[in-house]
Amino acid sequence: MISIAKRHFDGWAQKVMRVYDRDFKISHITFIANVDPAGSTNNEIAKNALIAKQSMSKIINELESKGMILSEKSPVDGRRTKIMLAEPGTALLNRAYQEVADLTDIYKKLVGADRFDTAVEVLHEIVKYHETLETAPQTEKEA
Repeated sequence: MISIAKRHFDGWAQKVMRVYDRDFKISHITFIANVDPAGSTNNEIAKNALIAKQSMSKIINELESKGMILSEKSPVDGRRTKIMLAEPGTALLNRAYQEVADLTDIYKKLVGADRFDTAVEVLHEIVKYHETLETAPQTEKEA
């Protein structure tokens, strides 16, 4: 059920966000939503957004070419790059947040606020469970 809901949500997001950005990709908003207002490194964004490091350079190039993000080399360590949102990236993120808030209101009307809140709590517990699996040491059987 979770994978079906995710597919429907991703399809909805593609349709809605293409009004604002005709080349919209889910990976772009996932990336943008994980850029700290003070700037973030590639590794910080990849970790927080659960994006494979191998995909990062492609996403960065796409977003830079669209003017959504800015990047600057660290004056201390030239290997590190700080990524920040440009105004169009911030505007797209704010539009996405508003669209999700509107969809949340629809869901709450559909199933009731209490049931919706319970569903969100359950999903948080499921996510936490999987996060503990990722950080737990491997057993001999898993290795």
